[in-house]
Amino acid sequence: MKLSGKVFAFLAIAFIGGMGLIVYGCGPEPVDMNITQYNNVPSASFQGEVRDYNTGELLANAEIKVQVRGGWVSTRTDSQGKYNLGGLPACNDLTTYVIRDGYATMKDNWGTACNYDSAGDYPIYYPGITVEDVYLRPDDASLQVNVTRSLNCGTSCTGWTASPISQAGASVSVRLTSVGYDYAQTQDLGSAAYGTFTALPAPITGFVCTDIVKVTPIDCGDGKFLAGYGVTIAGGGGTVALYNGATSTVYVRYTSCVP
Repeated sequence: MKLSGKVFAFLAIAFIGGMGLIVYGCGPEPVDMNITQYNNVPSASFQGEVRDYNTGELLANAEIKVQVRGGWVSTRTDSQGKYNLGGLPACNDLTTYVIRDGYATMKDNWGTACNYDSAGDYPIYYPGITVEDVYLRPDDASLQVNVTRSLNCGTSCTGWTASPISQAGASVSVRLTSVGYDYAQTQDLGSAAYGTFTALPAPITGFVCTDIVKVTPIDCGDGKFLAGYGVTIAGGGGTVALYNGATSTVYVRYTSCVP
């Protein structure tokens, strides 16, 4: 049987079109390769409320900011002081900040919930909620750090009496990062023998002085340095209290000269 040119062309186009349907996925059903997907997406959340430590008042517009894999995830409290921060990786300890104007920034590690089914080859995580209620302290306390020494040292740190004497030239740091607050400040005192640090959280009654106040060695000339030191309150106590709207005082005493 002879095919006319028009019929031949039609059959050719139909054949090529059918091949195209197969190539582009519109032909036969794909073969099942038995590939299983596991649900390992972030599935945890932090929920809670933020209050004023002194009054218990719920605080609106406080920011909750969490560090996740080198980036940040954040939310704010609503008009009722409540928050819900989702999309977090399960079973993780996450560095978390709680921030609001007029209050000391809280810094802590919060752990996300760890709910999963381990029956398969890989664990399948399910949504989990960790409740974290926060009480923020106002940042209206101050701390004055007085620097003294109780020995002669080198050519510029000279003079000694039975009682400690004032010492200039120190570099003083107050750091609260190890006790739950995002606060770290340093003052180079120069010719002064004291410095005052402001915007500290209060009330707090139990900061160990040597945990939060640090100083560096002082070059006293002649190759000698004031080095070893202690930090106390008046009367020799080792802890300092901070009060709202007030200034507390601690004393640094250098006690050794090296080499």
